[in-house]
Amino acid sequence: MKCSVPLAIDTTFNISKFYFTQTAYKNVSLVSKATGKHPWFPGPLLVQRSKIQEEFQYFWQAVKRQTPALKNLGVFGTDEEAAVYNGILSECDGETVHLLGLEHVKANVERKLEELKFPNASKRRIISDIFGEALAEKNGSLYECETEEEFLDKVSKFKKEWNAIEVSSTRNNPPKFVANFEKHKEDKIRQCMVKYV
Repeated sequence: MKCSVPLAIDTTFNISKFYFTQTAYKNVSLVSKATGKHPWFPGPLLVQRSKIQEEFQYFWQAVKRQTPALKNLGVFGTDEEAAVYNGILSECDGETVHLLGLEHVKANVERKLEELKFPNASKRRIISDIFGEALAEKNGSLYECETEEEFLDKVSKFKKEWNAIEVSSTRNNPPKFVANFEKHKEDKIRQCMVKYV
């Protein structure tokens, strides 16, 4: 039986000589009177000395020993730390869905645009194209795509526009953002963030 409770996993930055990996799960047996939604509860915590995939495999093995239903975890979300999600995926069945957290990925894209000296209006436009915001055109963002074909069509169009924006609004010649996006973000967003996932 598939465990359908959403699980979030996040590792803090180095605190002293240790890292802390915390989990949270949606308690679907409760509903908040204030919001009408299921509340998030703290889950298992890992204190570790490194952030290697084996640490997260070991962690998930221990969690499964205590809660065998989590062997068939349905959905879990993380930041972009590959060791975390690969370690956990290696201990789940082949149908587990891994999602990336919007806030983490968006912050990383914003950081890259800042590093490349994009002006604020251009940054807002690109963020809107990717994640959907007030500036998103009526045809929507990559994040809102309903099919992979729609994603591929939009990303091709957007990348041409982003190159033009970068050339016209920065001193980057040749443009650098699209190459970085293709290398570090495009596949992750397509596989772990959009609606059809």
